[in-house]
Amino acid sequence: MNASSSNWQAGRRFVATLFVAHAVAGCNDSTSEKLRAAILGQGCSINSDCEDPLVCAFERCHEACTEDRDCDGDQRCVHGSAAGMNVCQLPDEVPCMMDKECPGLQACGIDDECRDPCMEDRECTDTQVCANSGECASTLLTKDVLDEDGNIVPENDGAAGSMTDPDGDPDGDGDPDGDGDPDGDGGTTDTRTSEDEGPTGAEGESGTTEPFDGSETSTSSSGLDTSDGGDESSGTTGDPPSSDYFEPDDGSEPPNDLRETPIPLTPQASIYLTDNDEDWFSVQAPDDGRAHVFALTMEQETTLNARVTLLAADGFDPIGTQSFGRGITGSVYATVGSGTTTLIQFSQGDGGSVGRAELRYTMIPENDAQEPNDRFEQAAPIPLGTDITAQLIIPFVSGDPAEVEDDWYRLELAAGTTTITLASGRPLDTTIRFTPFTATLSPIGSAGTFSGFSFGPFTFPVATAGTYYLRVDDNSGGGYDAFSSSEVGIAGYILDPYVFRVEQP
Repeated sequence: MNASSSNWQAGRRFVATLFVAHAVAGCNDSTSEKLRAAILGQGCSINSDCEDPLVCAFERCHEACTEDRDCDGDQRCVHGSAAGMNVCQLPDEVPCMMDKECPGLQACGIDDECRDPCMEDRECTDTQVCANSGECASTLLTKDVLDEDGNIVPENDGAAGSMTDPDGDPDGDGDPDGDGDPDGDGGTTDTRTSEDEGPTGAEGESGTTEPFDGSETSTSSSGLDTSDGGDESSGTTGDPPSSDYFEPDDGSEPPNDLRETPIPLTPQASIYLTDNDEDWFSVQAPDDGRAHVFALTMEQETTLNARVTLLAADGFDPIGTQSFGRGITGSVYATVGSGTTTLIQFSQGDGGSVGRAELRYTMIPENDAQEPNDRFEQAAPIPLGTDITAQLIIPFVSGDPAEVEDDWYRLELAAGTTTITLASGRPLDTTIRFTPFTATLSPIGSAGTFSGFSFGPFTFPVATAGTYYLRVDDNSGGGYDAFSSSEVGIAGYILDPYVFRVEQP
């Protein structure tokens, strides 16, 4: 998004002014204030809380939209908190430093702006595309700028095609991207040394063409090791995409045929499977205290019938496997823990086949403002009478299967009856269980379970006022699986949020 810091401040001042004006009016007539609908940016629970035609999303009033041009200025049209409803971003909902600062399931993009995560264009709102970083970006130049390779160009980046520098050479030194290669031929004036390379970088002389053997690496925006680009030509049809893994079809691939010798998978890659061939890759989830969803899409040539198998690097425990029919484009999903490494094996499916497969993957963090709250000691304090949006992503765990993720909350309750209601925003294909505890971790009565279209209410008694705890976990009786595959989309129980409210009379 091409917005200056002054634009952000102006937007915040505008929203703040609306809040102040509304509060002052309420001082004059407290009765009419209760009946007055909320204006843009104010808090809400349902659409009717907002002034018509505003809608309620992320517990605040927004303008509804279909595509980016419906939104003023440089705000984008993003998916709302309810299925099928899109809303215009509020000015203070755009800047971010981490995912938990973004509303709903949005992720903090590579340009430090909140965006809808994606793997394909169809997962974005109209007039948006899925950028290489796995985030939706607007095709309107007043909202976003993409370079010719489909990468988001941050504000004042100076990359090719940006509005601030159409020629893509911000300092006029004849080197548009600052990599020491003014003509883009991949090595004539490359001044890098072995000190510039990644953790496994092999020594090489500047001005030479490097083979694409996986030894020259750098760190991508996702924190994974990826190739450094340049002209790592394989001598086959076409050069590999910059910074993406490309496997030749002449058999001269890196030695990654064994699970003990995987190579880091880049967010986009191209592999070529031959008879009795195996390709092993690895991906590491960020060590941020959150569960993550590893989402991989494989687009096969019509001649190829491949099998994808995921294993945990720790102990080689199998996570799941899926074979796709010849020429099929399909996806696999796995829930993995913070900081864990996952191994991916590509091999020929039943009957054998030969051909190329294009790969795309993204690592989607658990978008939950209360995280990390997986243990009693990490219980997140929550208020009464407020909708709490969270995710219960249960990561695959090697070894002890009992080590699954729970969500813990801390409540200050008065004596009397307490009610828990589950809102409509929830994964319908699993069972969520709420168990209340005293401060000494003694359960209070029976647990409340919500499955199918059951939303509550669930009630439990509170004998004396004080601090209490609430554990939320999955109670599907084996129905939950850390692995899912699909040709159309991700299983709801893996990524859908749950929304609940705790109330007392």
